[in-house]
Amino acid sequence: MTLQNSLRMAALIATWCAAVLLALGSSTFDEDNEEEPPPITVNFDVSNRGDVRILDGITADTATSFTILGSFEKAANDRITLRQVPVLLNTGTAWAAGVLPDDPENLLVGDFVAQVTDTLEFGFDRQPAFGQFSSDLDGTTTIVTFSDTGDDVTIQTGTATAQTLSFRNFRDAADDTNRDVDLRMASKAYGLLENLWLVTRISETVHREIEQQLSMLQSIGLQTNLDLTCDNPMSMNAPTYVMRWLNDVADIGNAGNGDNFSAAWRNCLIDADGRWLESEMEIENFQLANDANPRSMSYTAEARILFFATQELEPLPSPAENQERVNGDIVVSASEELSVTPTQ
Repeated sequence: MTLQNSLRMAALIATWCAAVLLALGSSTFDEDNEEEPPPITVNFDVSNRGDVRILDGITADTATSFTILGSFEKAANDRITLRQVPVLLNTGTAWAAGVLPDDPENLLVGDFVAQVTDTLEFGFDRQPAFGQFSSDLDGTTTIVTFSDTGDDVTIQTGTATAQTLSFRNFRDAADDTNRDVDLRMASKAYGLLENLWLVTRISETVHREIEQQLSMLQSIGLQTNLDLTCDNPMSMNAPTYVMRWLNDVADIGNAGNGDNFSAAWRNCLIDADGRWLESEMEIENFQLANDANPRSMSYTAEARILFFATQELEPLPSPAENQERVNGDIVVSASEELSVTPTQ
């Protein structure tokens, strides 16, 4: 090969290599700069079907009515889950309950009506960053405002001088017999809202498990136990978590929408909710459309004297009577907000 041909070949090779590198660089640049779809808003609605009773050995609270309305944002391709933190509770959120003392020395008794009066940034086991709710006891209204600049909570009862407490002291006020009764009931109202949201989250955990186990539940058949795994550390009291497909309502032969399912726990830790669970919950009218657009879900959850705790529960036959527990039905629905395409 002549020198001239060699030089020409070298030039061609250099040109080819440069083209390849340019193409690779362009491809990498395009991948790195590919825009992710914007987050999607999910709207949710939680309400009661009949009375919901929550007891803790100090008071017996009966929620006679409640509607929890709110929203949160999630990644466009993620499934719907109510375990988002935080969520925004809007001004349509309202709840009412009767409070009776289990402990005769507690002396907190009466009926309250509460409502969110300014959008409440609400999270599980955490202080709201901002927002406001009111609690009415025997015609006296207490306004509770959460600060977006610090840890303080401002409480205004009627025309009295407003007072400021830390969030911890506000949450503990319900059980403090030295506090004013209106403040105590406002604290109780907030605690009840937290517990109603906790039960909602637990029910959605069951809904998610049903979704993941549909094919297995269908393969083993109706009224057959499916053993699942708890998140317990090493424990002397062995945990159990059993799920069952109770009845085949809608699509005969297939486990899915319209059917009823149950979950039963014994000393079972669920990490996702940070609680140890005992007893049962039934999911009725299971509805799932997470593969549709927009995604949605709905169901009714029946809690059957469901015990829950932040630490290991006592062995059977039952946890201690002063352990928090709930009994009643809640109706849950959530759906992605339809995006509107701007007109040209």
